[in-house]
Amino acid sequence: MKMFPASPAWWFGILYISVSLVTNGSSQSQADSVNATEGDNVILPCHLNPIPKNLVVEWTRSDLPSGKVHLYKDGQDSDSDQLSLYRGRTSLFKELKNGDFSLKLSKVTPSDNGDYTCSLPPDGPEKKITLKVEKKIKEQEKKIIENGSSFHEGSLGTNDPLHLHL
Repeated sequence: MKMFPASPAWWFGILYISVSLVTNGSSQSQADSVNATEGDNVILPCHLNPIPKNLVVEWTRSDLPSGKVHLYKDGQDSDSDQLSLYRGRTSLFKELKNGDFSLKLSKVTPSDNGDYTCSLPPDGPEKKITLKVEKKIKEQEKKIIENGSSFHEGSLGTNDPLHLHL
């Protein structure tokens, strides 16, 4: 009498299910990450349930004083407490009834780097997202990097630039 089937397909199925459970369990506990280049428009995803009747959606950044990135309450966006750094650059998706509270952030800069939290206050669920913005490389810098050399321009008080090769 066999206790376990010896079929390779059966063992593969068990292994696949085990790996899937471990992978799904660990990814849910980590914050999502969004990568962007300076000047990009990005979407910070946020899908939360349940949706309260008196819906308030708050996007914050914990490393900034007063931290308000975007606030939606009383059926409309509110910029009264919004950080000036974000004023005019944020908009909330209008799929609120489906639990989509994603935030569009326009023209990102390296100063937008940080950990963001989407929440349904006062006691609702929340989601954390990390935004990483890389500085845009200027065309001149790109050519220098591609050629494998670098130089700095300076002046000794004349109109002729001084080229220093490093």
